[in-house]
Amino acid sequence: MADILLVDDDAGVRQFLKAALTKLGLPFRVAVNGARALEAAAADWPAVVLLDLGLPDADGWAVWDRLSAAAAGRPLRVWLLSGETGSEVEAGVRARGGLGVLRKPVRPEQLAAALNPIFKEDARRAR
Repeated sequence: MADILLVDDDAGVRQFLKAALTKLGLPFRVAVNGARALEAAAADWPAVVLLDLGLPDADGWAVWDRLSAAAAGRPLRVWLLSGETGSEVEAGVRARGGLGVLRKPVRPEQLAAALNPIFKEDARRAR
């Protein structure tokens, strides 16, 4: 089963999201920065990427653009994780074909609403 690639440098956010994803029963991997995210995606393409906008080694937009370049026809489904809001962030997500913005702090029910339909649809297609 394809998984979620969680990319966030904040240990507290990662811990919270890991607990929420575990409770939802969704498979995931964690990357603490952009370089690790790119390595993880190259090793095993994720079903969904939860991508923090503010990473220590590269901003989330740059990581997203590099993931897009590496997609090679594979689907790239990204939810942007950000404390920032506004039209510029939304426009960046739309321009890249993203799923949307999950504003930090993300609530568990928001995470479930964002991810469960994707995995249900993937399971339906696999039958």
